[in-house]
Amino acid sequence: MRLGVLDIGSNTVHLLVVDAAPDARPLPAVDERSVVRLMRYVDSDGAVTDRGVAALTTAVRKAVKAAAKHDVDELIGLATSALREAVNGQDVLARLSETAGVPLQVLSGPAEAELTFLAARRWHGWAAGRLLVLDIGGGSFEVALGLDETPEYAVSVPLGASRLTKEFFPDDPPGPTQIDAVKAHVKKRSPRSCPTCPRLTTWSRRRRRFGRWLASPGTRSPSSARRSGGGCASPA
Repeated sequence: MRLGVLDIGSNTVHLLVVDAAPDARPLPAVDERSVVRLMRYVDSDGAVTDRGVAALTTAVRKAVKAAAKHDVDELIGLATSALREAVNGQDVLARLSETAGVPLQVLSGPAEAELTFLAARRWHGWAAGRLLVLDIGGGSFEVALGLDETPEYAVSVPLGASRLTKEFFPDDPPGPTQIDAVKAHVKKRSPRSCPTCPRLTTWSRRRRRFGRWLASPGTRSPSSARRSGGGCASPA
């Protein structure tokens, strides 16, 4: 069976096609992306503009044509933070669902963090031990921590790179005052507590512990994590 996943994110419209069979790992067949950078098309009221809707529609139409070209048997549509939080998100999703020919499922922030964690766990395997997964997207930033396939802690906050750039960096390069402002904002909005992880009670402590994990024997270095394609570390 050839399965296609259409992912409408804050930066790209991504089509991933895999050959799937029961009890077998999925084999990637097609990977196509259209860069949209949706956060540029969100107005001061939090609505996606007409230009943004047009850009998304064009990208979705291109992805659907690619899916048909590569004989996709089933297409699944997903949307993440930018459309999830847009004032007119439901109307935009309805239009894009019509273009795609399939309903678009909107992932909640925690669900997005959990799925990212699951992908990291499947990639690194059980031998990696406890994982801390940090996923910086265009509109949101997900943090997930755990030992199993379902994380003990999963949270999503609106601290994506494109969102912060749009809100705090009107100049290129940004000035010291703008940099200080975004630092203060990130500190204020960062996850502060993990009720199921008493040893990691604050984000700053998690950050220090994460640094110690990386320095411990047997853990993955940042460079090895990048080479492996995962944004995570495996503590000893």
